[in-house]
Parts: sequence; C-alpha cells; structure tokens
Amino acid sequence: MPRLLDSGILRYQWVPGTAGLSTPAAPKVSDLTAGTTADITPLCVAGATSVVAAASDTNDEKSLADTGNGQTPTFDNYSGNLTLFRDFDDLAVATDEDPLELFPRKGIYGWIVTRVGPPRATAFATGQVVSAFLFCTDNPIDLATNQSGAVKIQVPLLPQGQMHQFKKLVA
Repeated sequence: MPRLLDSGILRYQWVPGTAGLSTPAAPKVSDLTAGTTADITPLCVAGATSVVAAASDTNDEKSLADTGNGQTPTFDNYSGNLTLFRDFDDLAVATDEDPLELFPRKGIYGWIVTRVGPPRATAFATGQVVSAFLFCTDNPIDLATNQSGAVKIQVPLLPQGQMHQFKKLVA
C-alpha cells in the first residue's frame, strides 16, 4: 500500500550552464539557490514532464570458462522532456516568468535537479536528497496550436552524459 503520494512534493530546479553545479556528485545548496537558477516546478505540466534514469547499457561478453550469460552495466542512460505552461499577464503579454525566457532556443546547456519530498516550497538544505541530470535543450515546440487547453511549450532535453542520482546536498 502506498504511504506517500508525489503530489506537492516534487521539485524541478533549473541550473543553467554546464558548470552550474560546481560539484555535481556532491551538489551544493548554494548552487541550487544562486540567482540564475529557477524553480520550474509550477510551470511543469503533470503527466507530460519527465526527467528520469533509464536502464544502463551493458557489456554482454563472456569468457570461454563461463557457463552462462552475464551482463555488466556500463554507460548510464537517462532522458528528459519538459512540457511547460506559458506565463502571460492580463493583456496576454509574456511575463518574465515565461519559460521561453529560460528556454528560447535549442542549444542551452544546464542541469535539471530533481527532489522528491519535502513539500516543493521547502528551501533546499544540507542533507536533502536530490538527483542531477545534465541536458542540452532542443528546439522548443509551441503547443498552442490546437485550442485544447492552456498555452504550453515542449522543450525536448538531450542528455549530455552526466547523471548523479540520490546525492545528499552539502553546504
């Protein structure tokens, strides 16, 4: 039986630049709270946004002495896709909080840092567990073409070879 639902306890933090996390394997609270970072969680469309690890590539070679097949994990795999609500003022003009301010084109590098629990609005603190994924953005896709809901964009994320899962934040 589930004991905790993921509603209200997920946080997606955008940390721009490949060097945005000074020590990705031991992320610092200060890297996640710097003025250039952004909590993009409120913009993420539930069920359409994902940043996840996937099964590793494997080496399936065996020796002549082996009597069964074996697999050795090698390269990490992960994927990401952001579907984000656009943000407009009362006159339908994009605000400074609009995700196109963060992701206006392809080729933007940065980290998506995810946290599961405590509640999203809780400040980052030493000892909390996060996962960090380095991405490059692909072309943003305008999803406001079918008159079926809120104005949104999709930002495909291209993995850049660095994933650090379940790391405790340090000071």
